[in-house]
Amino acid sequence: MVKIDLSVDAHMLVAILEMVHTVVESVSGAIMVSLPFPEDDPDLREAWERDLTEALGRDCDFLVDVLHNNKFGKGELVLDDETAEGVLRACAAIRLKLRESALQRMSDRTLESGDIDILTLPVEQQRAFACYLFLAGLQSLIIRELDPASEDL
Repeated sequence: MVKIDLSVDAHMLVAILEMVHTVVESVSGAIMVSLPFPEDDPDLREAWERDLTEALGRDCDFLVDVLHNNKFGKGELVLDDETAEGVLRACAAIRLKLRESALQRMSDRTLESGDIDILTLPVEQQRAFACYLFLAGLQSLIIRELDPASEDL
């Protein structure tokens, strides 16, 4: 079991939810990142792609359900391991999608450090960057709960 103890401003949570929904809807039924598929076996490629998109869809559903949970952002929320791992994967996929779309002009260093005055960005980039950072923080919380030894990293 994973316990997330987090306080989130209601307005911030609404903005994050809107961004998550936008990204999830824009890629519904598709793979969020480009992957090299085996070209010599079209049946394998089709099955692999279908399985990946179905798994990612489930993971995104886990994330959306958690974000819509009445307890999320208001204190302690307990997730089973399967849900927590799905949320981790969905956060990673959405962050990757934000990196290659709304945040493509930002360097990896800036994205990972958060070292930028967010108010200097256009509004859409502000929303995407805030969502990116929030999902990174959520991932960190879950990883620390799943593997307490990771706190040293």
